[in-house]
Amino acid sequence: MKIINGSRRVLGRIRDFGPQGMLLFSCVVRRYYLKDDVNQILSAYERITPAAGGYTRGEIDRIEGHVYTMNMNLVSAAFREETKDHKRTIADITGDPSHMENDPALNLDDFLSTVQCLVSFITVTSKELSDAYQKLAFVAGHDSLTDLLNRGRIEWVLRHLIEDTNKTHHTFSAIMIDIDSFKHINDTYGHSVGEDVLIRLADIMKSGVRPTDYAGRWGGDEFVILLPDTDIDQSEEVADRMRRNFAEADILPDGKAVTASFGVTTSYEGETLESFYRRMDSALYTAKGAGKNQVILLRSEKSANN
Repeated sequence: MKIINGSRRVLGRIRDFGPQGMLLFSCVVRRYYLKDDVNQILSAYERITPAAGGYTRGEIDRIEGHVYTMNMNLVSAAFREETKDHKRTIADITGDPSHMENDPALNLDDFLSTVQCLVSFITVTSKELSDAYQKLAFVAGHDSLTDLLNRGRIEWVLRHLIEDTNKTHHTFSAIMIDIDSFKHINDTYGHSVGEDVLIRLADIMKSGVRPTDYAGRWGGDEFVILLPDTDIDQSEEVADRMRRNFAEADILPDGKAVTASFGVTTSYEGETLESFYRRMDSALYTAKGAGKNQVILLRSEKSANN
């Protein structure tokens, strides 16, 4: 009901404005949902003024059977050419008085036609929508605290790397990381320090991988790093270097070291997402069970026999 009432208020303000035309941008989700009824978006506006609409890639998507959702959006803009009864100077439009230095009497009627207004609006709006989508795409795929990839995105990458291994025979390796005694850190120093630990260690992960690698927050204090075209021995070197960098980082207020456990494994042809995840998880918990602050390699039976 609040959405309906809000829409009515917006339509009332547009009607009072008396536009000569309307331009609307809606996310493509509306087209998917409304199908044959998609033009009902425009009908309410066309009763006020001629309206045109466009659709842009929206805030919900289905990838490999997984649905990623965000809020739907609808952007509407009313425009009209200025008249003698309703004049605005270029300074009013741009907010920059310097445009008026040469001719203070210049107004919008002398500067932009309705068509020029529309072209200008479409150009600016398209850029704003593109910028907004890029920001939304980043937010949808990244962890808000660490700026690493989030669980959904890292799983998507993992699935595609496994498919690539089966199709092209290109192997990849993975490092699963768990911060040692993270609950104790939160309980001892407080959650703000705990968050700072996650952020600082995430920065070490970012600086410790190649541009072609993928570092993500798996959840809580667990992380996953995916290394395309990398064998298990190379991945062990990456993991051990990162383990040392973690322990040497000055993060906690009393100077004590923050350590982590690392499980490393590599893919093989015929791999499934489930089998790879189980092996990756087993490698990590073997490392934690063996005393923490160490790197454990877990090869598949197939790769061990080759």
